Amino acid sequence: MVSDSVTLVDALQGEAIQNTERGVQFRAPPSLCNLLDRVNWEDLHVLRNVADAVSLRRAALNLGVSINTVRARIARLETALNTTLFARDHHGLHITAEGRAVLSVANEIRSISSGLPSDQGNNILVKHGEIRICASEGVGTFWLTPRLPELKLSVPDILVSLHSFVDQKQIKPGDYDIAIGFERPDDPETIVSKLATLHFMPFASEQYIREFGMPENLDDMLGHQCIQQDAPGLNYDAMRFFFTTEMMKRLVSIKVSSSYSLFWAVASGVGIGALPTYARAISKKVHPLDLPIRMKFDLWLSYGRGSRSSAPVRAAINWLRASFDANRYPWFSEKFVHPDEFDDPTRDIHVVPMFDHLVDDQT
Repeated sequence: MVSDSVTLVDALQGEAIQNTERGVQFRAPPSLCNLLDRVNWEDLHVLRNVADAVSLRRAALNLGVSINTVRARIARLETALNTTLFARDHHGLHITAEGRAVLSVANEIRSISSGLPSDQGNNILVKHGEIRICASEGVGTFWLTPRLPELKLSVPDILVSLHSFVDQKQIKPGDYDIAIGFERPDDPETIVSKLATLHFMPFASEQYIREFGMPENLDDMLGHQCIQQDAPGLNYDAMRFFFTTEMMKRLVSIKVSSSYSLFWAVASGVGIGALPTYARAISKKVHPLDLPIRMKFDLWLSYGRGSRSSAPVRAAINWLRASFDANRYPWFSEKFVHPDEFDDPTRDIHVVPMFDHLVDDQT
C-alpha cells in the first residue's frame, strides 16, 4: 500500500511531551488525535514487536500468536492509516519511513502509560477517551443502563458509551473495549469468561390473567395470546422442546422486534411472553407462570488481550461483575431461582422495581 508519506510523517512529528507538576502528559495536535482514533492500540504493540524482531515469524513467537494474526494486525494498521509500514526486498523485512513515524508514536504511548502512577495504570482504549461497551439488547436496556451511574463514578474522566444489539453477530472484534452477549466469541485475541446465567420462563401481567385466566399446563396455552420476539440473531430452536411448529403457529399472535417491546407488551397486558426471571426483580407488573417452560443461556464477557492493563477497562469489568454478582442477584446463578423467592424476606435480595412507574404512565 502506498500513501502520501509527507502528510503522515508531518502529522506524527507534531507530537509533544510535556513534564508538569502533575506528571507526564501527552499533548498532540487535533490531526494526531484523529489519527490515533482510527487505530487499535493493541495493533501498535504488534507493530513494535515486528520492528524489534525484523521478522513476522519471530514477532509471532514472541507474542505467542500465529503469524497470520500478526499479518492481520499489521494489515489493519496499514488500512486504518492508509500507508505501508513494512516493506520486503532481497535483504528481508524492513520498516518504512512512515512505519518509523508510527513506531515513534507507539513508543511514546508505551512510555507515557508505563510512567503513570501505579494506582492509575494506563488508559488504552479502542477509542481514545471513550470506553465502548456492547451488550445484548435486553441486558443492555433493562439491567445495565440503570447502573451506568455506578460505572461513571469509577471512570469520571472517560466518556462511557453503551451499545446494545439484538444480533450479536454485528459485534466486530476491535470495535468495542468490552462485549457482553450470549454468543461465546472465538477470536484467539479475545479473553472470554462466563459472566452469568440467565433463566427464562413465561410471564403475563395481572391484567391479562384477570381477563384470560392463568394457564396451568401446556394444553391450557391454546387460546391464549402469545408474544414472540422475532429479530436477527435470535434462535427459537429451544422452543421446539415444548411446542411443535404447528402449535407455535397457533400460539403466537403477536411478534415484536426487541426485548424492550416484548417487556412492554407483556407488562401492558397484551399477552404472554418469555422473559428473563430478573424481569420480576425490575417490575411487579409481570407475573411468572408456573408452566413447564424454562430455558437458560450463559452470558459471556469478552475483551481484547491488550486491554488487560487498561485502568478504564478494569474498572468496567469490575462494575460488570458486581452487576451480575449471583450472591447479590441470585437470578444470575447457574441454579434456577423462582421469581416468587425474590420477595422472600429471609433472603438478602436487592430488588428495585425501577420500570413500574413507566408502565403506569403508558397504561
